[in-house]
Amino acid sequence: TDSVYAIGCDLSKPKSVERVAKIKGVKMKDARFSLVCRDLSHLSEYTKPVENNIYKLMKRALPGPYTFILNASNEVPKIFKTKRKHIGIRVP
Repeated sequence: TDSVYAIGCDLSKPKSVERVAKIKGVKMKDARFSLVCRDLSHLSEYTKPVENNIYKLMKRALPGPYTFILNASNEVPKIFKTKRKHIGIRVP
């Protein structure tokens, strides 16, 4: 089994994202968050389209103990108030 301690929040509430950054002791612009998705169909909300070979790899490996670093959709900078172009994605 994969065990991890994590702090989660509702991405639709900016104050909660800011609070997680504060708890982590980092500024929002420096924070590096990963998102937990319910399944691979949930990816499209937060990532740009994934190449077919990458999708197949993810389908074989997930759910599992991996974080995939993918190109972020245009929604990610709005949520995290950053210019980052990549986001970590996990499907537990």
